[in-house]
Order: sequence, then structure tokens, then C-alpha cells
Amino acid sequence: MYETNTPMKEWAAELFRETWNTESPVIPSTMRAPFMELVRMPDAIIKHYGTTSQGADKCKIELMKDYNVYMMVTAVNGELWCRVSAQICSTKSEYYKAAKAVKDLENKLCN
Repeated sequence: MYETNTPMKEWAAELFRETWNTESPVIPSTMRAPFMELVRMPDAIIKHYGTTSQGADKCKIELMKDYNVYMMVTAVNGELWCRVSAQICSTKSEYYKAAKAVKDLENKLCN
């Protein structure tokens, strides 16, 4: 599973960073989880929902209701982060859909 899940997670995290123009926290390679990574949510989303666990929950609910996307959003150190994970059944189309949903939500909040 390591040979498939880790590259998929890394690809998905890069897709999210590029699509959302954000970053992941700097973590030494010896401390990184093989199948999970954090990517910071876009500034407009952080500004709108705030940086609390309640704000993260509201963001998750809106993504589910309005975009049919379920993703883990969590508040850590004054930011909202998306937890990117990969499993053997994960597909690139799922990550493309999630990346677009967050970008569409960001655009909606900015207009």
C-alpha cells in the first residue's frame, strides 16, 4: 500500500496547494505520516469561518451540503487545514472534485 497510497497523497496535496495557492506545514521527513498531510485552506475560507473547531465544522458542512464533498477540515495554530489522506481505493477524480469545490467556495465567499 505504501507504493500506491503515499504517491497519491503527495500528488493530491500538491494539487490542493497549487489550486488553492496555499502551503503545507514544514515537517521533517522523519515525522511525516505516510498516508496523510495537511494543506492550509485558502485565506477567504479562513477569514469567513474563523480558526476554531466550530468554524472548521461549519466549513465541512457547507462543502458536504453545497458541493457533495466530504473532507476533514481542522483548526490548528490559528489556521484552517485540510487533512489529505489516501487509501488504496482513492482516485484522482475525487481529489480533483475536492480541489474544485474548495476553490468554488473560495470564489463564492470573495464575490
